[in-house]
Amino acid sequence: MLLAPVNQNFRQTVGLTISVPIFNGYNSRATYERSRINIRNLQLQKDLDNQSLKQNIYQAYNAAMVALEKFNAGKKSMETAERTYSFAQKRYDVGMMSTFELITNQNNVFRTRLENALNQYDYVFKMKVLEFYKGQGIKL
Repeated sequence: MLLAPVNQNFRQTVGLTISVPIFNGYNSRATYERSRINIRNLQLQKDLDNQSLKQNIYQAYNAAMVALEKFNAGKKSMETAERTYSFAQKRYDVGMMSTFELITNQNNVFRTRLENALNQYDYVFKMKVLEFYKGQGIKL
C-alpha cells in the first residue's frame, strides 16, 4: 500500500463576495432627501431666529427712547410740582391757603419725585438691555 503525500490532497480556494444594494426600497435616497430637508429646516429656523432677534433689538431701542422721554417729562413735572409747592408754602405762610391744600401740594411733590425715580430706573434698565444686545454684557 502506497500512501500519497498529505500535501497532494490539500486544496486551496479563494472567494470574493460583492453586495450591491440595487433594490433596497430606496432607503438610501429617502435618507438623503430627509437629510436635505432637515438642513433646509435648520437654515429656515436660523433665519427666523435672526429675524426675532432683530425685532427684539428694535423693540428694546424703541422702549429705551420712550423711557428717556418719560424721564425727561417726569423731570419737568417734578420741577413744576416743586415750584407749585414753593408758591403754595408762601401763600400758606401769609394765610391765603388752608393746611389741606398745602398738604395736597406736598403730596404732589412726593408723588412726582417717586415717579421721576421710577422713570429713571426704568430708563437705566432699558439702556442695560440695549448694552446686552450690543454684546457689552451687563455691568452695573
